[in-house]
Amino acid sequence: MAVIKEKKVHCLACKHLGITWNPTTPYFCRAWSIRSKNYPCEDVFSASGITCQKFEPKPVNNSSQGGARKTKPFFSKTKRR
Repeated sequence: MAVIKEKKVHCLACKHLGITWNPTTPYFCRAWSIRSKNYPCEDVFSASGITCQKFEPKPVNNSSQGGARKTKPFFSKTKRR
C-alpha cells in the first residue's frame, strides 16, 4: 500500500487570503468565501480532514529593486502660485 504525502499549505502564502476590519473574524478566504478567527486553511482542515484544495501561491515579485514598490514623489514638480 502506497502512502501519499500531502503538501502542507498555509494561508499566509495563498493569494486568496484577505484581512478584514472586523476583530472577531479578522481573516477571510476569497476562494471559499468564509470568514474566521483562525486562518481559513485551519478551518478547512478541521472540517474535512484534508488540506485546502483551492490553495494558490502568491505571485512572485521579480522586481530589480528587491521587491520595493515604485511610488510617485510626494511633492509636485510644478510650481504653486
